[in-house]
Amino acid sequence: MNPKKLLVGITGGIGSGKSSVAAAFAELGATIIDADSIAHEILAPGTPAYRRITRAFGGKILNPDMTISRRALAQIVFAGPAKRKLLERITHPVIISRILSMARKAGAAMVMVDAPLLYETRLDRRMDKVIAVWCPLKIRIKRLSRAGAPSGKEIRSRIKAQMPLREKIKRADMVINNAHSRSRMRKDVKRAWWDLTNNI
Repeated sequence: MNPKKLLVGITGGIGSGKSSVAAAFAELGATIIDADSIAHEILAPGTPAYRRITRAFGGKILNPDMTISRRALAQIVFAGPAKRKLLERITHPVIISRILSMARKAGAAMVMVDAPLLYETRLDRRMDKVIAVWCPLKIRIKRLSRAGAPSGKEIRSRIKAQMPLREKIKRADMVINNAHSRSRMRKDVKRAWWDLTNNI
């Protein structure tokens, strides 16, 4: 990356509140690249990824309007590693390429990539720094349930498919505790921002 631009990965387990942390950094001036938003975009009808996924998984993953049902697709891929790896082989290279392209074009000095699978995809190797967002499992499941997420069983299967959060914490350069109030999280974000801006 340009030495005047810092590329920072934000990662954590499902339900840990990465998006809230990323939004707090955005308020301070960071450009945020959301890997999940890119994943939505590449599933749009007519894209190469859409065609490959529908060939691989069939019509049972389609909504009546021919869009891909992320819920139906998730039920298939999180039921076993073989299907999940097949989906990852289709989507991950496209998502990573899009992320790096957007990062190069970003004008801000601080560019942050909100990516739950940052380590799993080895995208961390392209980052200057990595922030892991920590939150205990009980709170994560509670938050996801409140948001109308899948059943507890489905949530746990998704958590199991990811790298353990403790491993992400161990490998990260910084950790933000998102188990408490929003105001406390924002204070932690401001401290991290101060540390990061001294590296630009």
